[in-house]
Amino acid sequence: MHVAVNSTAVAQPVGAKAAIGWIGAALVTAVAVAGVLPVASQWPVITTAAVLTSTAWASTGAVLAAVPGQGVNAALFQLVGLFWAISWLDNHEAGPFPALAYLAGPAQLVAAATVLLRYPHSRLEPWSRVYVLVAAGWLLPLRLLTMLFSEPERLQHDARVWWPTIAHDDRAYHVLSDLFWFGSAILLPLFVVVLTRHLWRAARIDRRMLAPLIVAAAGAAVTVIIRVPLRIVAPSVTTPMVLVALESAGLLCIPLAFLWSAVNRRLARGTIADLVVALARLRTPVEIRGLLRATLHDPRLEILYRSPGLDGLVSSTGSPADAPDPDRNVLVDVHGHDGSLLATVVADRALERYRPLLDAAVSASGMAIENARLQAVAEGQMREVHEIRSLLAGAGPAERRRIERDLHDGVQQRLLALAMRLEVVRQSTREPAVRTIVDQTHEEVRASLAELRRLAHGIRPSALDADGLRAAVLDLAARMPVPVRVDVPPRRWPPAAEETAYFVVCEALANVLKHAEAGTATVVVTDRGERLGVEVGDDGRGGADLRAGTGLTGLAARVEATGGTLTVRSPPGGGTLIVAEVAWT
Repeated sequence: MHVAVNSTAVAQPVGAKAAIGWIGAALVTAVAVAGVLPVASQWPVITTAAVLTSTAWASTGAVLAAVPGQGVNAALFQLVGLFWAISWLDNHEAGPFPALAYLAGPAQLVAAATVLLRYPHSRLEPWSRVYVLVAAGWLLPLRLLTMLFSEPERLQHDARVWWPTIAHDDRAYHVLSDLFWFGSAILLPLFVVVLTRHLWRAARIDRRMLAPLIVAAAGAAVTVIIRVPLRIVAPSVTTPMVLVALESAGLLCIPLAFLWSAVNRRLARGTIADLVVALARLRTPVEIRGLLRATLHDPRLEILYRSPGLDGLVSSTGSPADAPDPDRNVLVDVHGHDGSLLATVVADRALERYRPLLDAAVSASGMAIENARLQAVAEGQMREVHEIRSLLAGAGPAERRRIERDLHDGVQQRLLALAMRLEVVRQSTREPAVRTIVDQTHEEVRASLAELRRLAHGIRPSALDADGLRAAVLDLAARMPVPVRVDVPPRRWPPAAEETAYFVVCEALANVLKHAEAGTATVVVTDRGERLGVEVGDDGRGGADLRAGTGLTGLAARVEATGGTLTVRSPPGGGTLIVAEVAWT
């Protein structure tokens, strides 16, 4: 058993990106340390928290840089850390540092809002995109304009530092500053609302991983909101260090929450051991699907089963299913030991971000899926039987004959092939659980075959009309899981004789699979003048008895009704030979 992932993704060289990310984190830390140095001795705890906040954001970006598809989010995390570090450069009363620090504040808020509303996706949702554009279009231009109409002394800086003043206008400064902070008072609570919506719309597994991050982000937004009234009342007053400390703590919680989510993701892989234990107690395809849905937090996950010789796909409930869309879902193919395709697990696209967990869960479920496959396919065939019965009940005579004639080349042939394969599985396994499932499914298939035979009684297989007895027998032999040598003349006989001979071959080959434990079988049809000779033999264990009340008894009665005979030679250990002579004149 092995799992093959159906994916068109191209592996990306993430090693170099990760290295660049860690170099960036080191540079951000250096900027933060340089920014707090002048006040480190005066405020050691607060400045340490400031450096840790910048380092944590930048390190989170370095970690994300190694994750495929997260390159932009990684850069945004590092930008937040850099802007926070730059905001501390105003402790250096020289050159452009105070001006850069003044601009870095709103830039940091916009970058943080962007990455928190994007992650873990690669793009913003429409409402989130509108929010980011409004926030950036409001906060950044207004902050720049307040600089243009003020001087550094108004913001408690040395008059000798560089400042982009174009005109000193106190009235314009106050208006612009009020607009900036009133806008902030609206945008920050609105951010919590948009962030909550982002969490609500996320896939279930994303919600579990995002929840700590969202809670931390909402808390950080509250710490920033707290200082908004002060800035509105006294825009030129330096922010008290206690509020700075509170804001630092809030911002630090976000990358720590990201780390906690990453730990949760790794811990989630530990649930695979519980999955394996639980699978041992499950039997049906629906139960297996339900357990995978619970483990992967994907309520729409589906397992589509395939079977050799059957067209299309069936779901865990046995209902027909369309081919899944690989652009909207993650597909994981499950193959048997011989490389044959058994099933395809169709999962939410969000699980692409949790690929190790998805692959491990499907791989652990592989044996259970293989055991459940024939049961799911059998349920699909039985569903088709019930649908045909409903059609027959409501159909007119002509339509009824058409449906009945389709049974031989349709459901009945596929059910017969499925019954044969179930017998092969039963004989080849020693697992009690597998034998139980196979026996139950085999009984259901046999019941469905019996119902179909009642529906189709007396109806001639359409394959005989189109191609004759030789083609119909060759098609039946090709469906057998054991080699069958066919020797049938390429000619036609009367319809009634061909039909009886065909059913002799069908029943005999079914017995080969059900009872004989044979390695090969032979079908020989000969023209004996007024009779058609049919011989079906195998090299199995023998011991078949025409008087035991098996399907052979009914078959003998059918042959004798044509004026022919049926005999069985089946010594113990010597194989079985069924010989029928069907009258056709």
